[in-house]
Amino acid sequence: MTKKEILESVVSQKFPYRKTINIPKNIGFGYEIEMGLGLIDHAKIYNDFSKSKYEVAPESNMYNKTHILGTEIVTPVFYNNEKSWKELKKLSDKLKTYKANFDYYSFQVNVDDNNGIYQNPLKFIKFFTAYEDIIYTISKGYDKDLRKGIDIYAHSCLHGLNNIDLNDPKSIYMLNLQFYRNKFYALSLKNKIIEFRTPNSTFDAWLWQNYANIFTNLLLSIQDDKIDYDKIDKYLKNPIDRNVLNIDKAIELSNIIFSSDTDKLYLLKQYLYGISNNQILSLIA
Repeated sequence: MTKKEILESVVSQKFPYRKTINIPKNIGFGYEIEMGLGLIDHAKIYNDFSKSKYEVAPESNMYNKTHILGTEIVTPVFYNNEKSWKELKKLSDKLKTYKANFDYYSFQVNVDDNNGIYQNPLKFIKFFTAYEDIIYTISKGYDKDLRKGIDIYAHSCLHGLNNIDLNDPKSIYMLNLQFYRNKFYALSLKNKIIEFRTPNSTFDAWLWQNYANIFTNLLLSIQDDKIDYDKIDKYLKNPIDRNVLNIDKAIELSNIIFSSDTDKLYLLKQYLYGISNNQILSLIA
């Protein structure tokens, strides 16, 4: 599709919640959904989920407001089938009944690393970091801004890369040390799981579904030959401004990680959320 066709489609098409998405059925994924709750809802959520498959846990956060208690819902592993997405929609609808505060809370997508990328993650971390400006914009969800405290939790991976001499033979060891189980970065490694941390938490099932599709395909794309690592290195040498809209780079990322036009459009729809149709069409030029 041309840029004109893409942007016209983003404006004109509808993007419903899907029965399934375009990821292999053998790749597991799960979510960690953070929120701040008042005292009554905090007690209620523990009671409501006490006999469910979902784990409720306290979420420590140095930014907690008075009388707002950090809480986290951890899902079991799901797989890409209709039953999973129906269950997750029910969970989303249930969570929306609580009066939650997301000011200081993030959202995490955990994806099975079936290809052992965590053992030698340099290429993937560089690829992810080079497109962090696009990923951060997508990760706003339906919010206009990135949440407070983003530079404490869900921090840019570029800071982790800058702490490592990539010409040093020990760099892979240092890279693993820097990103292994490190909750401060937007990306972390955990044995055979890759953790993707979005800055803004959400109860919205459409966003959950799109995040799973985007992040899983980011991980899978490392196997393809579509990634231009010379371009990646150029991106990494220049400051990455997560507040500037770059539609050409967003289209570029969608073409790398997806072969389906539908998936590309879902990514771009989320990237352009909150921008008027006239503004979107003005990007054609």
